Amino acid sequence: MAGDFFKVVGIPLMRGRFFTEADNDEKAPKVMIINESLARRFFGEEDPIGRLLHFKDAAWEVVGVVGSVRQYQLDVDPQPQV
Repeated sequence: MAGDFFKVVGIPLMRGRFFTEADNDEKAPKVMIINESLARRFFGEEDPIGRLLHFKDAAWEVVGVVGSVRQYQLDVDPQPQV
């Protein structure tokens, strides 16, 4: 279901939770999952779960942190991603 994408492609959940079906409800709070690279860049050693990031003119709550993956080349460090 909602969090299966990460499981299917083998990206581990490091903290928090995956998306749920409840997150799809239009009345649900805006939530996001970030990768470890973004978590380190914006939050350092602090726990990002429950913190807000401003994205697309709205405040989004961080509910999960997943492992960072290399997208294009093995010799390029993983980039921060939402």
